[in-house]
Amino acid sequence: MVAIRRLLALSLGLMIGSTLFAVQAEAEAADSVNDCFSVVRTEKDNGIDFELSNGCDRSITCNMQWTVQCESAAGKVTSQSQGRAGAMLGAGSKSKVFGSADSCRASTAWTIDNVTFACTPVR
Repeated sequence: MVAIRRLLALSLGLMIGSTLFAVQAEAEAADSVNDCFSVVRTEKDNGIDFELSNGCDRSITCNMQWTVQCESAAGKVTSQSQGRAGAMLGAGSKSKVFGSADSCRASTAWTIDNVTFACTPVR
């Protein structure tokens, strides 16, 4: 009977340890996305191309947001809007997302800023 209890305790301990290791490994993978993800911005006449590069060894999904500001000739903000996009990138792949400033056609100038990214591994 004592041997069965020890065997059960050992099995339970191994199951808990395996579960904790899996949760920790998943958390470390989520944190490491920032280490293998990059963005290159290229300004165009009517917006900005964002080239997203996934250097990770697994697929990731990214959501991004930005602010488009239309400006007068004097540099005064005449309107403001929000842009959003999402992309799924396979391991080692690239994708482009375009941040359009077409809403500023009637304005002299525009800016796209406050760009944020949130990327996570695909499960």
